[in-house]
Amino acid sequence: MLDVNPAALRLDGRPHEALIGVTHWQAWPGSETTELDEMLRAVMAQRVPGEVSTRFTAARGNKVGLEARVFPHHGGIAVFFRDVSERKAIEDALRSSEARFVAIVETIDQMVWSTRPDGFHDFYNQRWYEYTGLPVGSTDGDAGIGLFRPDDQPRTWERWQQSLATGEPYHIEYRLKHRDAGFRWVIDRAQCVRGPDGAIIRWFGTCTDIDDIVVARDVLARSSVELEALVAERTAELEASQEALRQSHEMEAIGQLTGGIAHDFNNMLSIVIGSLDLARRRMPELPQVRRLLDNATEGANRAAELTARLLAAAAVATRGDRRQPAGRRHVRTVAPNARRADPHRDGARRRAVADARRWRALENAIISLYVNTRDACQPEAC
Repeated sequence: MLDVNPAALRLDGRPHEALIGVTHWQAWPGSETTELDEMLRAVMAQRVPGEVSTRFTAARGNKVGLEARVFPHHGGIAVFFRDVSERKAIEDALRSSEARFVAIVETIDQMVWSTRPDGFHDFYNQRWYEYTGLPVGSTDGDAGIGLFRPDDQPRTWERWQQSLATGEPYHIEYRLKHRDAGFRWVIDRAQCVRGPDGAIIRWFGTCTDIDDIVVARDVLARSSVELEALVAERTAELEASQEALRQSHEMEAIGQLTGGIAHDFNNMLSIVIGSLDLARRRMPELPQVRRLLDNATEGANRAAELTARLLAAAAVATRGDRRQPAGRRHVRTVAPNARRADPHRDGARRRAVADARRWRALENAIISLYVNTRDACQPEAC
């Protein structure tokens, strides 16, 4: 070497005289294996300029990153060095960080993706390609949105554009095309990374299959709706039964009131009918008087018949006994009671014969007797 400037001496760390009069290879043993050696030989042989980025170990043992420009000069060469050690260190750190990032994202089960500040997708981990079944690199840029279910694409794209514009975290659920299982629900999240000046320099996101969770959530939601419907149905049934019970209590109260009134009225009618019958027997045969008595008896009998119906209705309202036929007139209906009342004639079948007017009076008396007995009888003793 003919000369070395002070900057080169500071970089190397040796005095000026240690580098003058020796070749490049003598000054820096081992440099013949570097990219710089190849460049020096090419420029000397071809006499054309060249440049190269390289590293070398200085005399003090420190490793230096260099950018070298080599020019032909008066039968020899001139070499201009620039120290880029700091930049090289940053680049090495970035490469190391990127290697660690790739190592991490390739070991997790989630799909991981990354984009440039403008949203251009330039990285997907292997899980993404395994899930979609597509070749590596085929979904870079905006091609990945084609895997979304068509009716999910507009809202998903709108949400992503909003995050790109504002820097807000990206968070959305949509259906993604699986390699062999059709569209499945996934949840997509992304967060931006900002530089020292606050500008977005990167987006990092994850995509997770949640199809089983969504299905279970839908089943639970449907079950809640069905449960609410069942509760509403049971509530309506309870209200209906309570209303029926209330009406039953009202009917029972009305029946008791009606039965009491009809019972008392029936007793009074029995006296009237009996007195009219005695008067008809004892009075002389006077046509006009007989006609008046007959009219009075007929009216009393009609009133007694109405009272009997009221008593029957009251019995139904208070006991719910709908087996009792209303309006039967045959004397045979009282025969079983007569047989039970006369044990000496048990088994004897009898038929009472009476005219209609006397039968009505007898029927009213029997009904009155029945009601009196029913009201006086305790339920556990009857």
